[in-house]
Amino acid sequence: MRWLVVIGFCLISLLSLANGVNDVRIGFHSIGSEQDLKDFLKLVEGIDDTLLVPYQVAASMQRAKYATNPFKKLKYFNEGKEQLEAYIISHPNNIEGYYVRLLIQSEVPAFLGYNENMESDISFVNEHIGEAELPDTYKQLMKANITKIRQNYTL
Repeated sequence: MRWLVVIGFCLISLLSLANGVNDVRIGFHSIGSEQDLKDFLKLVEGIDDTLLVPYQVAASMQRAKYATNPFKKLKYFNEGKEQLEAYIISHPNNIEGYYVRLLIQSEVPAFLGYNENMESDISFVNEHIGEAELPDTYKQLMKANITKIRQNYTL
């Protein structure tokens, strides 16, 4: 009987963790204002899950959008860029790292020179999305965003 309780507790913990990961994924896409960004950063604060690092770093980079000091803007951007690139190097098979980098590169001004991986990121995500362990609804969202990016940029 004790084992049944322990197994049940473990399953509930895993389900809540999975829901938390999906909440972060969806929450990231819902950032539309400075308050949304602050709420998202609070949501991910203290979460220690390797899968979520790209979203945490990208959100941190988005602080540049709302900073008034140009040096702070550049600092937020460069710190996040370095962390995201390091994440992708250390997790070369994680589709979400490439996807998040693509989203960031499609949004930053061209003069920052952070758009050299857009084409390869699109290819990587498209090649690996089928076998990725992601909810189907999230895969559809990823594909829709890639389609929008392709329409807005000549790649």
